[in-house]
Amino acid sequence: MSEQKKDEVPWWLIDQGLSRENRKKNAHVLSGDEGKHVAWLPDGSGIRDADADIRELWVRIRESGEEPCRYYYEYCEPRRAESQPASPPWWRSDPWLCAHQWMANRNHNCDLLLGYEGKLVAWYPDGSGIRDADEDPGALEARIKASGDDPEWYRYEYVSTMAQV
Repeated sequence: MSEQKKDEVPWWLIDQGLSRENRKKNAHVLSGDEGKHVAWLPDGSGIRDADADIRELWVRIRESGEEPCRYYYEYCEPRRAESQPASPPWWRSDPWLCAHQWMANRNHNCDLLLGYEGKLVAWYPDGSGIRDADEDPGALEARIKASGDDPEWYRYEYVSTMAQV
């Protein structure tokens, strides 16, 4: 990495794409953040900040003069014993279902839409990934309901490469 000069915009603010390769390579930095939300640098090279309360993290970043939407957010599940059942997704207990993170995370994950041409995609509320997709909206809703989830928890997007008029 080159050294940043005074008054120069950091290179990772110019390149807004989260590098999945860097994120995977740097997964070890999450080891001390179990049970916390982390704000990854846009290139996936490290963590900007972490907090157990996502709203506090968001506010702290905003108060520092930075735009919180520049970062990719991820929740680090606390470690559990193998015999312990998996808990429900963390966003189910958030009063906003983490909708305030959706656009930031969705923009970093837009490459996940490749392969869903002509389908309605159900995004996780925080934009961290795709829950399910189908050409038939009714079938998609039925599958989500059958799993025990409420279809209203998810954000929906129709995927098309056709120009919209």
